[in-house]
Amino acid sequence: MSRRARRGRWERVALHVGVILLVLAVLAPFLWLLQMSVKTQEEIFAFPPKLLFAPTFENYRALWDSTFRRSFANSAAVSVTSTALAMLLGVPGAYALSRARFRAAGQLSLWVLASRMAPPIAFTIPYFLVYRHLGLLDTRTGLVLIYLTFNLSLVVWLMRSFFDATPRSARASCASCCPCRRRAWPPRPSSASSTRGTTSSSRSS
Repeated sequence: MSRRARRGRWERVALHVGVILLVLAVLAPFLWLLQMSVKTQEEIFAFPPKLLFAPTFENYRALWDSTFRRSFANSAAVSVTSTALAMLLGVPGAYALSRARFRAAGQLSLWVLASRMAPPIAFTIPYFLVYRHLGLLDTRTGLVLIYLTFNLSLVVWLMRSFFDATPRSARASCASCCPCRRRAWPPRPSSASSTRGTTSSSRSS
């Protein structure tokens, strides 16, 4: 083995070791919290900390038996519903803004972007007054509508950039493969939609 090959090999080893150490440094706080979650209260506050212990799941049982279970169910239902509605309405809207040609396309796109730039706290009082009038205070439907308002503009703006980058030849190929899709029909943006859906879901939880 030549000197240059040995040097390159050691450089790769050093790079891998550095990456592993960096990953461990980033994950260390989360791993420490994880091991604390399976300790008893006495073991958590013991000094010096015990690295060898019998794990217990009593903390998780106590958490699940509390009001957390209902809160978790509410958050999951609101997050999934608002994300699904945002994707269902936002993807066709983004495709229309990207492919259609009409006078108000630029103004409508600017309005979508402006709605994302506005601080959410500015809508607190209007939402409260409208929700109190409609009886939507402290309801899942009210939360879904609020998150849908903010997530919809995010999905439209991000998905429009995806459709703008998609060549029109992709649409033609889809139409040639399936005659029923000769009308305006967006291509299947699987990876982009999953990314936008994950982003919307994280903002709704």
